[in-house]
Amino acid sequence: MASRIDDAMDKATRLDIDIAVLDVKLMGRHSDVVPTVLRSHSIPFVFAIGYGRIGLPPDLENMALLAKPFTREQFNAAPEGVRCRI
Repeated sequence: MASRIDDAMDKATRLDIDIAVLDVKLMGRHSDVVPTVLRSHSIPFVFAIGYGRIGLPPDLENMALLAKPFTREQFNAAPEGVRCRI
């Protein structure tokens, strides 16, 4: 888990991650740089948001989302299209 953008980017480059679940904002800052790092390391990700598509980076605004709060079962049942695989 990372609550700051620099921590998220560091973990994305150092750890073996199966999938990342991103919030649009981390500690009040937009996390739009994190998907770039995840993509460069071929880490699939999904945005989990509580307020619709507002604030999504333009290149990701059409992807499927998980609405917060969600359960593990809802995440596991999400269609493959929810997970942004590169």
